[in-house]
Amino acid sequence: MPLFGNSPADTSLAAYDASKSQMIRAGWDRGSVSDARAWSAVIAILLSVTAAGIYLTARIGFDNPVGPVASLVGLSLWLTTAPLLLHILARKTETRYSWIASESFLSLAVLAVTAGAGWVVPRAGFTLLPAFALAGVGGALWILYRQFRNGSGRATRWFLGAALLFSIWVAGIVWANGFLSPLIMENLILHGGTSHVDTWFLGSLTNMLELHGYPSVGLDGAAPLPYHYGSSWLFAQLSDLAMIPALHFYQIGMPVVIVPFFVRGIFACAYDAHPQDSPKVFSLYNSPLVWAILGAATVGALPAEALHSVAVWASGPILSESYTLVIPLCLLTIGAAAAFWRASQDAANAPSTASAGFFYVVFVPVILSAIGVVKVSQMVLLLLVALLLFVRLSLWKRPLAIVSVVLTCIAAGLVYQHVVGAGRVDGIRPLAFLRLLPVSWWVFFPFVHLFWTWAYVLLRLRSEGLRTFPEIRTAIGMRRLVDVEIVAAVAIIGQLPALLFDIPNANAYYFTDFQRWVSLALLLGSAPLIGVATGWFQNLRSESRRFSQLTRVVLTAALVPLAATIVFTSVTWGLRLVQDNLSTRREIQRLANALPEGGVLSGVKQIVKTTLRGHPIDAVSDFNRVQLAPLKDRDLADSVLRSSPRYAVVKTLNAIAEMPRSVRQRSILFVQPDVASFWNILPKAECIYSPLLAPSVAAVPMLDGIPPRCKFQSYVLGREYVPLPDWPIPANAADEFVCARARSRGFRRVIRIAPAPNGQVVSRSFSCAG
Repeated sequence: MPLFGNSPADTSLAAYDASKSQMIRAGWDRGSVSDARAWSAVIAILLSVTAAGIYLTARIGFDNPVGPVASLVGLSLWLTTAPLLLHILARKTETRYSWIASESFLSLAVLAVTAGAGWVVPRAGFTLLPAFALAGVGGALWILYRQFRNGSGRATRWFLGAALLFSIWVAGIVWANGFLSPLIMENLILHGGTSHVDTWFLGSLTNMLELHGYPSVGLDGAAPLPYHYGSSWLFAQLSDLAMIPALHFYQIGMPVVIVPFFVRGIFACAYDAHPQDSPKVFSLYNSPLVWAILGAATVGALPAEALHSVAVWASGPILSESYTLVIPLCLLTIGAAAAFWRASQDAANAPSTASAGFFYVVFVPVILSAIGVVKVSQMVLLLLVALLLFVRLSLWKRPLAIVSVVLTCIAAGLVYQHVVGAGRVDGIRPLAFLRLLPVSWWVFFPFVHLFWTWAYVLLRLRSEGLRTFPEIRTAIGMRRLVDVEIVAAVAIIGQLPALLFDIPNANAYYFTDFQRWVSLALLLGSAPLIGVATGWFQNLRSESRRFSQLTRVVLTAALVPLAATIVFTSVTWGLRLVQDNLSTRREIQRLANALPEGGVLSGVKQIVKTTLRGHPIDAVSDFNRVQLAPLKDRDLADSVLRSSPRYAVVKTLNAIAEMPRSVRQRSILFVQPDVASFWNILPKAECIYSPLLAPSVAAVPMLDGIPPRCKFQSYVLGREYVPLPDWPIPANAADEFVCARARSRGFRRVIRIAPAPNGQVVSRSFSCAG
């Protein structure tokens, strides 16, 4: 069924009205649209709860408060269930099809309201999170009860198993890929951390947004920084709402809140982008193929080495927090736009003038601008596709559409200037993106990298019965394949910047990869397309009895490795998380001279031997006492951490972060040049990485926080910077001299950190008024 089209099946809402009335009378029948939506909500719920459980388990033996984790789970459940329940309620009470009642639009609205509630917290002094969390928990329990009440045992087991495997993959990707860790602060104290420096950069950016209201990294005052800061701004509001430090939101909120929202964005778009008048909608519960498609597109059905060779990176969208957020924002925008267009095609149910005006004049410019602040590459892609549709669908005949295009282009231009600094594009360089890949794989790039675009386009042509180019041209002229045109346009337009311009740091990936998610969402929501693919497998299975044994073996050998790779990749990331966690705990034992003889493997062997001798209880008890108990010995961990030369610095920075916001807003941090435990805390050669810990952990900007002779791109700082030959403020500088420098940066209060005996540091605050 086309996404946009003029066929009777698309433009008439009689089938929708009939199916809606039947759904209201019969409830959420298995295979209905509402049932499919609810199952996608269930996977988001399970993903959030499982990730929270993994995090708490990973922190056993360390400071491990449940409250912040529970608050983020409640926030996630609210963002997951509120749009779905509002959508179902609206569908039951509405008399006409309304795009505003689409789950896609409601998801964006709920997110905006939630962010607004977070913005209010520091200004009003209270948070609405308890109310949101209570509503989210109640909605989640009701959905879980409703969905599992009449489920079959076998289907439920498969669903829960797949959900657990997917959750393990997400947790491993977030916490074991070099960016974050459940033990991030402990690793920082032990050996300077194993986390990627982007963690500290983004933490600094978010804290400065939260503190001063504009983007800055806070390395030398709070100079404004041209950067796509939308995700950091949202994280700042959500961390305020949950009343936790911004860095903790990055650490916990990514898998607990943002990734479930990412999954919900895919499925909300999937079901809103298609007319749902099919007698059966395939969901995560009733179709293993839907799980297979989701797993192949996210986890990957090929080994990581092969995917990397065609620029499909194993970490997927979760590699970047802004990309993880912008994908659902874009997909929800597409879903809402499709719902609006479908309703506007029926004269009897067309949106009112006010509704149409709101869509064209408010929704489109605002949401495209918001997307641009989060990730400018996606704004450019969607804007170009929107302009294509403006011409292709003859929207230039509608005055409101013309106004929308003008406003959106102006807004996009302003956003681009606002968030893109100088030096982000190095000029024209043909095939620049491909030069990041092995030359021998170039020929496979258009087929494997664009696999999901090819899959959707070919399945749509098959479902329309189009087999020749003249037939395809005729269908395009009749606007039967506008959705195919959109998918192809996203794919083609997305490749051009990557293949024409030299975009630093492989950021061209965010242009080229976006087609995967648009194609995936449209594919998962199309009952006819999933039905065609399911029919192929069912026919293959029914006809396999007539195949020779060799043919059946060959077919199995072709499919099993793909499924096995998805499972293996998921488990591998989970094991990597366990290994990283265990490595930190073993390091603590080593530093305390408390390493047990042998290791866990030798302990398991001893269990087997003792069990064979008839003493299984003694074997397990010895294993727990020798191997497991020391791993979670909190007193042992505390003593080792306190003995680290980095402990005093980290403790001091955390203490500063606990100061009242009103104090931190007026303050700037001066760390004396002789505090070596701070300036050398990160084992990185680049000179700006260690200073980033101050605005990231302490949540205050630094005063002259760039070491002498430090060279880096000026746009990172937010202003032109010339490397200095020596420290601008010597270690023994008087407070008045420090104050003069602070006042030149616009601050009237200084927090000064100086060395103390026995490897300690001391901090003190003083006013610079006058």
